[in-house]
Amino acid sequence: MCISGTCDYFGHGMEECHCCVYTSQKKYCYRTMEECRSKCRACNPQCLP
Repeated sequence: MCISGTCDYFGHGMEECHCCVYTSQKKYCYRTMEECRSKCRACNPQCLP
């Protein structure tokens, strides 16, 4: 599952980001919800975190 929020992880100041709900670590946050859903284990059980 992915959640939307605001973060400063991409070097452009505060902007919208989408993170895997089980962690808020930078490496599990993405610029688009589609990318988050395709890479987060809760959304895609075949992917490991």
